[in-house]
Amino acid sequence: PMNQWTGPCYGIYIAPTRAVKQQNFVIKNNIFNKMHGVSNNYNIEITYAPTNWVANGNVYDADGAWTWNGVKHVTLASWQAASSQDAASSVADPCFIDAANGDLHIGLGDPAVGAGVDITAITTSDIDGDPRSAITPVAGADVPNAPLPDNTPPTIQAWSSAADHSRGIGEVLLTIADDGLFCEARATGLSKLIVQFSEALDPLSFTPAAIAVAGLDANNLAVALGGVTIGTSLQNGDTEGVITFTPALPNYARYLVRISGATDVATNALTGDNDRIMTGLIGDASGDLYVNVTDLSDVRSARTGLINPGSTDEVRADISIDGRVNVIDLSRVRPRRLNDARSISDPVIP
Repeated sequence: PMNQWTGPCYGIYIAPTRAVKQQNFVIKNNIFNKMHGVSNNYNIEITYAPTNWVANGNVYDADGAWTWNGVKHVTLASWQAASSQDAASSVADPCFIDAANGDLHIGLGDPAVGAGVDITAITTSDIDGDPRSAITPVAGADVPNAPLPDNTPPTIQAWSSAADHSRGIGEVLLTIADDGLFCEARATGLSKLIVQFSEALDPLSFTPAAIAVAGLDANNLAVALGGVTIGTSLQNGDTEGVITFTPALPNYARYLVRISGATDVATNALTGDNDRIMTGLIGDASGDLYVNVTDLSDVRSARTGLINPGSTDEVRADISIDGRVNVIDLSRVRPRRLNDARSISDPVIP
């Protein structure tokens, strides 16, 4: 029969055989499992006092002792005082999933969960390649039920043009479809866009530098945009982008607005359709890219007390954005009659 080992077992044993001793050690987030069947176990035995001993976030065997600089310590508190380390370490008995068959993963209820310290500066993944958390670090080699790495890039789900209507109506959005036919008729012009993303973006990536704009006027000449300042921000949990133009993009022109370089928090770059073509044509209540008698008729038909924010016709007819459709809106349409944007070409951004 095989002889059973009856002497002490060591989690870590350091006893130099040469005059020059190693002085630098980093021992973090280790699990010192129970060593059954033997006595006088040691979590750590080190026969001298290294000048740079860094240890923390370890889960030690409650039945094991420690030796520091040749002196034995039987409690964690005594070991912490002697080594001046392991402030966040603990004594517990972690349970592996199936140690008998070599499965040393740990479960969510294991005492090693949350017992570690942040070691993402050393390694950002566990033994399976799962990401380690800097907020809820786990002791040991395995992060139980770690979330899968985010490899899905964000996409744009919707674009809208926003304007604040008075008399308590508030901000009303008009959807910008991907057909190039959208026209902003309200007096604010194209001054604020809302972009809905499929997931939260990294705020550091959604900056004015990520927004490109090109425009053509009624003569198909490039619109000078040097005096327009672009602003960006995120809202609703960073899933909605806000793009502002100060002052508004010049009226009676067609624009291409594109977002590039934006990423999610996992640094996946924005993919898919990332731009919209839209026209600024104040007074075009009908949305046919032509200010004419049709728009005067549409405004008259929509005359009401307070507009219904859910009625696209009433919102578009409130040219003055004062919350009502009345003669003031007619007065905003008449001076712009015969402004015809139908023949303006689609702008191009390289």
